[in-house]
Amino acid sequence: MTYAKLFIQIISEVSGKPEQEIADLLSTFREAHPGGNWDQVIPANEAEKLLNDLREEAPGILAWLVKGAMDVARHESSTIH
Repeated sequence: MTYAKLFIQIISEVSGKPEQEIADLLSTFREAHPGGNWDQVIPANEAEKLLNDLREEAPGILAWLVKGAMDVARHESSTIH
């Protein structure tokens, strides 16, 4: 599993959005912000541990997603004339 796949999976689980929607969003982000280790392969046992750890943090991840969405909405509403 790669870091990209891990990110897609956990965000999909937390948000309830389809993995393809998250993958498309990540692809757009990566085009705008190249770099990172998204394609690095994580050993299966380490990936499973990371997924389990992130699942335990699901409420915080969801709060982070909601805050981000609110920040984007606030920014967009202030730039619309």
